[in-house]
Amino acid sequence: MKIYILCAPEDDKVANQLGWLVSLQITARDNTIRVQPPSSAAVARELIDDSDLIVFLLSPDAVRVPWLAEVAQYAMDAQGRGAPKLVVRAELWPDSVSPWPDDAWPNYAQLDEALHDAYPTSGNLGRRATQIADYASFRLVQSGGFMGWQPTRPPDGGDGNMATAVLAGPVVLTLGLPVAPGGVPERTTVPD
Repeated sequence: MKIYILCAPEDDKVANQLGWLVSLQITARDNTIRVQPPSSAAVARELIDDSDLIVFLLSPDAVRVPWLAEVAQYAMDAQGRGAPKLVVRAELWPDSVSPWPDDAWPNYAQLDEALHDAYPTSGNLGRRATQIADYASFRLVQSGGFMGWQPTRPPDGGDGNMATAVLAGPVVLTLGLPVAPGGVPERTTVPD
């Protein structure tokens, strides 16, 4: 799968770090990762056309790009052109910045609408890399009138064994922990 991480020039460093983290987790040898801030909408469309999985790295700098919503819609509409793309949304908002800076709000609203059905990511950069690597294992499936992306392996990367950890309070957290013979999860330390 050809993976393209689309980012603003100001986010090039974090985008390269994300690409490197994704590359560490991908097991298939036929995957390539390209990180490149496009200089124009035309360049972005060319890079999208040449890719299977497109990650939109959204930051305050990225949402200020006036043509980004148009390019996002172009990627989302690829299935209608007969060239489906798996589109992933990775939002990177510093704690000190609201997700929609006032001067970029019109662009963010259009971008949010364009990427409404994109696959989401969450958590820190390492967790997002893991999620993108999982998406890279998806394959295009066409059956009857359905065409879409589906996973080819369980989300934990293993044989589907999942462990459930019950934490203090009413929260139940399902973790992809390795399950030892006998069905007991291997010991895991959870930081406070």
